[in-house]
Amino acid sequence: MSIAGETPRAIFPNPFCDPALVALAIETGLLPRDEDEQSLLSDIEILVDDSLPDPDYSASESDDDNATTYTYNSRLLQTRSSQMAPTFAKSIRSSNNKSPPTLTEGKVNPDVLKTWERGCIAYFGQRKVLAGDQVRQVLDSLDNTRTINWVGHRREELAKMNFPDFMNLFRKHALDSDWHLDLKKRLQRRTQGEEEAFEDFANEVCALNTLLVDAPKSSFTHERLHEILLAGAHDNINELYISSELPDKYVAAEWGKLELDVLNNWIINMVKIDKRVTNERKRARRLIEEQNKRSKNGGAGNDNKKTSSDNKENTGGESLDSRSHQGRTRCLEGPPRLLQVQEVLHQSRSEGLQGRFPKGTRHLHQCSGHGCKAGGVEYPEKEGSACRGGGGFIGDLRVGLGGLQGQRLRIGF
Repeated sequence: MSIAGETPRAIFPNPFCDPALVALAIETGLLPRDEDEQSLLSDIEILVDDSLPDPDYSASESDDDNATTYTYNSRLLQTRSSQMAPTFAKSIRSSNNKSPPTLTEGKVNPDVLKTWERGCIAYFGQRKVLAGDQVRQVLDSLDNTRTINWVGHRREELAKMNFPDFMNLFRKHALDSDWHLDLKKRLQRRTQGEEEAFEDFANEVCALNTLLVDAPKSSFTHERLHEILLAGAHDNINELYISSELPDKYVAAEWGKLELDVLNNWIINMVKIDKRVTNERKRARRLIEEQNKRSKNGGAGNDNKKTSSDNKENTGGESLDSRSHQGRTRCLEGPPRLLQVQEVLHQSRSEGLQGRFPKGTRHLHQCSGHGCKAGGVEYPEKEGSACRGGGGFIGDLRVGLGGLQGQRLRIGF
């Protein structure tokens, strides 16, 4: 029990509490035979003050006697629950490769280990290190405690190895046994991000496959890589690719001949398609912004009423606004709030909607989703579903407004 104003005490049980140990200590002379002098048998008390090396202790009051207990936590031996998650190692290269790269303390992953390996190879080339001396020169650049212990038991044996054999052995020591399986899953499940360029997506997939080369029978062929990239690309890129002549061009490609660099050429063509889709998206967004500005100014309301009444006379009661000189078709049936649902910019590959739009021209279409027909294109009853017309599907861009943003609106000719 602690008295107010008294220096707190931390009580530790005496290790000689076992009677057998006490008897043995008395027999061997470690403890005096006189009971009055056996002060070591009492519990050990230490004052919790500045004499301790800045201890961390927590105070808690007992419900029974209001006694305060102080628990001393050593900073030298942390409990398992107080330890933080391990940090990851890094590979640090010196300027101009004057010394081998350093693999710092922490958990080693395949990417960091590959970076360290490339740094070592660059150092060997820069300093013209002979094959027999390469491993010996990099053994002391490993700062990971576990690796230092591993090297210390077999330094001479490791120093005699060539560098590729050393890396194979070191990889087994430093990485988890199933590292290649996790990497394969990550590669196969990788998809192109919403705002990610296809080139960046392809570069990461190929980099992951390069890491798998170090695992026997784990890396993918170039043909399989192109299939993974195509499956993970945006839908718009896939559709434009399928409608182009590229599938026929690569159907009989010799993917296995690395000197032909077929995969790299295929990626270059896909990057061009991605840039085309990106430009179309930007153009469509710009047109939508202009449309919104005109709507906010209030000038569009009167034009809509006038054009709608004219179209009712020309189309037998259908509420339809066709502005062929501006290259626009708009479905106006339904409440005004549904007018800003979807807008899609595309290029006509046929003679256009009943001859209104010449082949190759670009025009903007906006649909309220009320089942009416505009220029030969049938708009569905259900809002936000695909719009189809005669002559097949042309293409679509994921540009929308309001709650339907990101959905597709398909227009056919």
